[in-house]
Amino acid sequence: MADKKTGSRHPIAPEVTASDDREGVISRHPSFATVGFFAMHGSGGTDLFGANVRLANTIRMKVCRAHMETGTVDRVHEDETILELELSESQFTQAITQFNRGTGSPATLRQAMDIGVAPVVYPQIARVDVEERLKSRGDHRVEAEIKKIREAFEAVRSLAEADGSVSKKALQGAVKSLGYAIGNLPGNLDYYKKLLREDADRLLDEAKLELHASASLLATEGVPPLMLFDDRESSE
Repeated sequence: MADKKTGSRHPIAPEVTASDDREGVISRHPSFATVGFFAMHGSGGTDLFGANVRLANTIRMKVCRAHMETGTVDRVHEDETILELELSESQFTQAITQFNRGTGSPATLRQAMDIGVAPVVYPQIARVDVEERLKSRGDHRVEAEIKKIREAFEAVRSLAEADGSVSKKALQGAVKSLGYAIGNLPGNLDYYKKLLREDADRLLDEAKLELHASASLLATEGVPPLMLFDDRESSE
């Protein structure tokens, strides 16, 4: 069997051999595979790519090479693992319900043939506290607006402090650019506020998806619902 990573457009017949007991046959083919999904539970948290929280319950997908043993009935047997992925419950739900999207759902690679795979550290390098993340985005956008005004002001000042005569057209252009930068500031800040609200809403929606997926899984396993109340204020 050729062990190419990419398949051929030309079909080939399965390789058929006698089974060990000689009462059936074993069929093998490069395209034969199995896919399985497994619910993973743990007391410690698991950090996954694209998940905003550390998770105790995840879904693991495993793809294996396979062969078929034919005797009285057909039996499929797994061989070596080709690919193993881990997803949060909401990522799994999105992956199997949202079709024809330009970008697929995030997943964490756990095992792959000929590819080095290592666990994701916690916290991820790109991860920061939600409040810090939102503040950072807001600060960055405000700094960008201040930079525009500062650059426009420096252009005006350089013309004003230049030795010799200054072109009236150049001065008018610099003043106009400064006016645009200042005039656009209120509208741009309002737009950035809208973006921050959208960022916060998106993070909240993602958290709701994780909670809903976890609750749905517990319900299917017969775990009774449990309501937890924060009574810190009453205890103070």
